[in-house]
Amino acid sequence: MDELDTERVTYCMASLGSARRAFEVAAEYSTKRVQFKQPIAMFEGVSFKLAEMYARLDAARQLVYRTAKMIEAGTPAQLESAVTKLFVAESVWQVVDHAMQILGGIGYTTDFPIQSIFRNARLMRIGAGSDEIMKFLIAREVLRNIKG
Repeated sequence: MDELDTERVTYCMASLGSARRAFEVAAEYSTKRVQFKQPIAMFEGVSFKLAEMYARLDAARQLVYRTAKMIEAGTPAQLESAVTKLFVAESVWQVVDHAMQILGGIGYTTDFPIQSIFRNARLMRIGAGSDEIMKFLIAREVLRNIKG
């Protein structure tokens, strides 16, 4: 199980890097794409997506760092790695989905990397343990620790 904890955190790190790239592409695109005589980044619908993307990336990164430090110190981290994997997988998916929404149809083309990041983000919800497995592990550990 300790090796799975390490695998999950490593997987999260790689996925966060891809999601960060999707954020950067979407942010840059939104400052250059003009509609109604202004960059689309100026519209609340787009700027709020960018804000949420940034917040999710930051929170997910901090969670990965905390769990990686626990593993490096030799502290049991089965619960923490499952929480990290679940949160990061959901966050990466939302970030990349928002990036695709911001780019619109051109995001599906090979002109931008979003289309491949989008596919990889979906894999994050399955690989190294599906979302459902992570929820099972989290619930098991939480219930085990309830004193009653």
